[in-house]
Amino acid sequence: MSVVVPSGPSFRYGLSVAAVVPALLLTALFHPLQDRSLFLLFFGAVIICAWFGGVGPGLLAIGLSGIACQLFLPQPAVISTVDPSQDLVRLFVLVLIGLTVCSLISTRLRNEQALRASEAIRVHLMLGMGTR
Repeated sequence: MSVVVPSGPSFRYGLSVAAVVPALLLTALFHPLQDRSLFLLFFGAVIICAWFGGVGPGLLAIGLSGIACQLFLPQPAVISTVDPSQDLVRLFVLVLIGLTVCSLISTRLRNEQALRASEAIRVHLMLGMGTR
């Protein structure tokens, strides 16, 4: 079942900003509590953007999420024994999962379009058979 949402580019791409900003604010607010799952809320933002906006807004959400995490989230004040490359690994995982989600949702959208086209052809053929 498909959900009907506004389809203009300004809505779809604006959704990326509208989803990433709350994810950033909530992540910054709860940062001390979720040290290991820093990008968790950004996954949700990417999924929402790709599902309701399509692949382009999903990709934009991935980019905005990565930039927001690097620029706006607090970095540890004290250098610990944790490997500093963990942030890069987490960012890579965010991008990888985001691209996978966008790919899956793109496939779903193409399949829905093909199903609608197939249904339209079937209806047309059935109507044609009834007129003979």
